Amino acid sequence: MRGRASQRVRSGFSLIELVVSLAVMSMLVAAMGSAVVLASRALPDPNDLSRNLMRGQELVERIETDLLETTEFVEAEPGAMTLVVPDRGYDADGDET
Repeated sequence: MRGRASQRVRSGFSLIELVVSLAVMSMLVAAMGSAVVLASRALPDPNDLSRNLMRGQELVERIETDLLETTEFVEAEPGAMTLVVPDRGYDADGDET
């Protein structure tokens, strides 16, 4: 009878194996969660008021500079205008904006 009892095949996992696998899985889930949080913070927020105000201020300053440096108005329409400003490149011609 002892021969049969010692030859019994054990199926399943031990408690230590289950605990180790749960610990590894929880670390993987935590790492994936951290990656998702970091990726979502890296995206720009289109509703960020301060950033939008800074961009608007930069655009207004650029338009102001162009208007102050204007040497000639080429075309003016209700929604757009074309003007010539001094050369910004190296071709010695005025640049149309």
